[in-house]
Amino acid sequence: MCNIATSLHRYIATSLHRYIATCTLFLAVTQTAVAQLTEEGSAKGSPPSLGVSIQGPTGPVPIGTKQVLVAGHNSVALPRYEWVAHCLKKDKDGELKEHEPHRTQADWNKIQIKDCWGYESIVKYRVNVNHATVGIGPGSSDYIIEYKSPNWCDIKADPLRIDGDAFVTPRKTTLFLKNGTKKEPIGPCALVCCTEDWQWYPNKSDPFIKNAIPYLKLNGFPKCETPSSKYRVDGSRDRFSGGTWDWESPTLTDTQWFLDFPQLDSYKVGRSLGAYRIKYTFRGPKCPMCNDCQWEKCTELFTCALKVDIVDGKKVVRIVSNYNGGNLR
Repeated sequence: MCNIATSLHRYIATSLHRYIATCTLFLAVTQTAVAQLTEEGSAKGSPPSLGVSIQGPTGPVPIGTKQVLVAGHNSVALPRYEWVAHCLKKDKDGELKEHEPHRTQADWNKIQIKDCWGYESIVKYRVNVNHATVGIGPGSSDYIIEYKSPNWCDIKADPLRIDGDAFVTPRKTTLFLKNGTKKEPIGPCALVCCTEDWQWYPNKSDPFIKNAIPYLKLNGFPKCETPSSKYRVDGSRDRFSGGTWDWESPTLTDTQWFLDFPQLDSYKVGRSLGAYRIKYTFRGPKCPMCNDCQWEKCTELFTCALKVDIVDGKKVVRIVSNYNGGNLR
């Protein structure tokens, strides 16, 4: 009886061992077959995508400047290009994320595009390239450009001229993006709102000037409802032709003027009538848009003196300043 039990135990153990070995071999063969099928399916699947690159500006560029981007790839039949631009915004972790809405343009179906962005922003351009070449799939590539607001200005006063009963001195302020020794003016589509603040201080030792032209103050002139690349305001209320405030990106022309008056003939050349302190402020929108998404830069508070001079034998008031521009704060 004991021999029968021992033989039965050996039979069961041997059968179980053979079954396990068979299952192991089956699994190995199955895995090999699945791997082969996967490799064959991959070889028969989607073709490799077209390698695409983009050439564009390196480093930050001034707002409002036209930038050129060119898609690069191997030669394919009938290539078709779709360009899309997204403003990027940092999330709570500090990573740049795409922000809607995006932009496309009808004339962007080409290998090279030109874009002009008036906002301070970080823009990601993406090009999708489709084509008719067999064996190669479509391709795409991204390129990021940072458009920065101005940080520098140059100020130059034009020669004084006589316009009717006014002595006129146009003062031109040109905005730049300065990086080291390199200065680039902002471009023609830059959206900017310009205002000035000034305070007039008469010559206290001159009773007539002190009474006739007392201390004056003006802030936030002219009122600018919407940032623009070009606008004009006539603060003289048509006293003379040409207006007094002309913004055409990248240059603001502030036409400073002083009216003639009879007492001027009795003043000596070089006499000071007084001075005013002035500051220009420039603002513009950021992308993505929001209620407080705005950049703001201003000049130093500088002084302009009004002095008696002679032009073509006529006594005039000349507006003089030693400030030629510099950093925008």
